[in-house]
Amino acid sequence: MNKKLLSLVLVVLTLVGVSFAEEDAPVRNDSGKKLVLVDKKAYYGNDPIDAAKFGMIIDRDEEASSEYGTAKFFSYSSYVFSYAGAFCLGYGLVSLFQGESDIGLPLTIGGVGGVGVGFLLVYIANRYLESSVEIFNNHQSGGSTTVEMSLVPTQQGGIALAFNF
Repeated sequence: MNKKLLSLVLVVLTLVGVSFAEEDAPVRNDSGKKLVLVDKKAYYGNDPIDAAKFGMIIDRDEEASSEYGTAKFFSYSSYVFSYAGAFCLGYGLVSLFQGESDIGLPLTIGGVGGVGVGFLLVYIANRYLESSVEIFNNHQSGGSTTVEMSLVPTQQGGIALAFNF
């Protein structure tokens, strides 16, 4: 009887919490405003915005939203490598200081490598984020963002870099 009552209370509290949850107001389509990233802060026009509103604004443009999704993927991946690398680095250094060089040195080297990969992924994520903002702003102003680079075969049997605008 106790478990049934507790389950019922949890269900009721969950339903009450969901019914009172506030939802962000939809973002207006202000075509004159531009997204700007300055020192890890985002602005829409002159107004500072948080990450959730940034995501809602950037989702209005399909191409920019795709770039933003890629940036988030690389950002989250960098967390995994950085945290695992930092753990291995710390554990390896402690092992080295305790004289266990057979496990300490490989862990330390692997930890440095993991942290390095994490920093590289953050760099890539920031490039994708900047690209998504640029694409969004170009689409807002009516500009074109379709610049593609590709490798194509030449008549002599070689490879050439081709730019498509």
